[in-house]
Amino acid sequence: MADEDMAPGGIYSVRHRRKRTNVMEVIPVSQHDPLYDSQPQLWKALGLEDQFPQRRDDPSVLDDFGCLSNAIAPSYEDYYNSVRFRYLIGLQIMLQLQCETLVKNFKVNHQICDLAAKYWLKYVEKTNILGCDWADVVVLESEMQQVTGSEDNVQKLPVKHKREFHNILGERVVMIWYKSLSKMIPLDCTVAILFLACHMTNEAVLPIDISQWAVEGKLPYLSAVVEIKKRMGPSNSSCPIDFNQMFKPSRDVLPQKIETLAATIADFIGLEMPPVNFFEIASRYIRQLKLPYEKILPKAMLIYEWSLSPGLWLSTNQSRFPTRLCVLSIIIVAIRMLYNINGFGFWERSLSTNAAPSGSRGKKKCSMDLNLERDQLEEEATKLLSHLHSLYTGVPKQYV
Repeated sequence: MADEDMAPGGIYSVRHRRKRTNVMEVIPVSQHDPLYDSQPQLWKALGLEDQFPQRRDDPSVLDDFGCLSNAIAPSYEDYYNSVRFRYLIGLQIMLQLQCETLVKNFKVNHQICDLAAKYWLKYVEKTNILGCDWADVVVLESEMQQVTGSEDNVQKLPVKHKREFHNILGERVVMIWYKSLSKMIPLDCTVAILFLACHMTNEAVLPIDISQWAVEGKLPYLSAVVEIKKRMGPSNSSCPIDFNQMFKPSRDVLPQKIETLAATIADFIGLEMPPVNFFEIASRYIRQLKLPYEKILPKAMLIYEWSLSPGLWLSTNQSRFPTRLCVLSIIIVAIRMLYNINGFGFWERSLSTNAAPSGSRGKKKCSMDLNLERDQLEEEATKLLSHLHSLYTGVPKQYV
């Protein structure tokens, strides 16, 4: 074996086994956060106590995160510990910031912070990223993906990366570990866990809300990298990966992705989920649409209790309709029943010029009619439909 292979920069053999370390020892990331006292679990980092010091007023204490002094060349263990825990703690800070924002700015129950901490820790533990053999397995898998021994597959490292460890194909192991981490625990899992915590506390927070708030900057998802860098300090020799590369989302997270990822995480950690909080979500939609709340909501609740549609449960199927559409469909059914909009009335005729005249069909009564006088019922329905049309298009329409 060449001399250069005995020092950092050489090829590391996965046959070199290391003593298992207690990686589940946790310490606080920060004790200066406004909500720290009420959510002790979330503000504890998944790190090694002797490698990740507590945060102090001087952020420079984190400059040598998880490794020896910069004057000493980092070992193989220093590299993978630093990459792994910087990524995990960065995502935890991102989740923490989002929980704080929902509680402070959107008046969400602070219980979501404890639940988010619980789900996050369990999710990380189930991935086996904290296992002692994780680093070796990932490197070995990267080598097996290509034809071993093929000279065409061997990469030439730039001079600035010559001192880093690499696999037999010439790939930087720090990037191999980072890509594995970002695949197993992507950045958007933070908003998914956030939504899952809201769902389990029966908050009327929808995936479309979280997605919209993130795009508008009201929720620190796209911009969390600034605070993460501030808390953790600059990159160092054992984790030479830019913070923007690690913690800056490349695209917005879609509402359907949030819902399906939340269901996937819940299934992964063995969490039994209830249906969505139909009462709160339906109440919210009815009030936003300025519909007769006292009249429509009781009927919608009866339909909900009778049907218990599977569409009200979160699903891992991305092609399925979102749960909020199921809630809206029940509200629409309630409106049709209350106002006798049953498929044979004036609403359908007004929406289609090809509809046949009502004739005798217009005189038929729906079996679910509430025995209101026909003229009064049509008048109320006309006002309601005109109102809904104006909300949708911005232009009032007369239904005759």
